[in-house]
Amino acid sequence: SFYLLLHCGIRAPLAACRRHAADTATGKRLRGVQTYLLTTWHAFPLVWLLDNSGALGASLTRDAYLASDVAAKLLPISLYLAVASR
Repeated sequence: SFYLLLHCGIRAPLAACRRHAADTATGKRLRGVQTYLLTTWHAFPLVWLLDNSGALGASLTRDAYLASDVAAKLLPISLYLAVASR
């Protein structure tokens, strides 16, 4: 279900926008946004794996989830606005 969410919620919509923008600078920026989002969303399962393996303490796990959350959910708003404003 994680990869279905990534495909339906991130990859497919941005791919459609990129196709519409073709080889323009906007299309290239959208590809960068897509790559960023797909990469940062993989931080959540990575933190989960590290936590379940005992590699992280409770405080570090909380901080890692917080950093993942900010990187994957809050920063993309700035990226979208930057792409849309050009």
